[in-house]
Amino acid sequence: MRHCVAMYDQACYRGHSAIVSLREASGAVRSTAELRLVEESSMRVAVEQHRSAENGAPDSACARALETLVRHLNAGDAEPLLRARSLFQRQHRERQHREQRVRRGQAHEAAWRLTGSSLDRFAA
Repeated sequence: MRHCVAMYDQACYRGHSAIVSLREASGAVRSTAELRLVEESSMRVAVEQHRSAENGAPDSACARALETLVRHLNAGDAEPLLRARSLFQRQHRERQHREQRVRRGQAHEAAWRLTGSSLDRFAA
């Protein structure tokens, strides 16, 4: 579709966004949308952006289809599913942060070993 959806792969990986593709019955892509979970008094899905080919505006049929999808996702009976998705996203982000801290810590330890430095030297 030659648009910027590829720039959002990290947002999807981190659990901040979901990308949906609106297609013809034949499978041909008509438009792409970025959705985000918003936690207020209740969970809801919000459209962050909706684009067609080359970042153009989607036609009215695609806009209506996306509105229908979002309305369905925001119906009260979908809230447990949205809450489960939110919990998954939060746990995924926490796991990533822990892994980053471990990697940073390992990098510091390796730097200390490479320089021959030790905190013990500075202990009096």
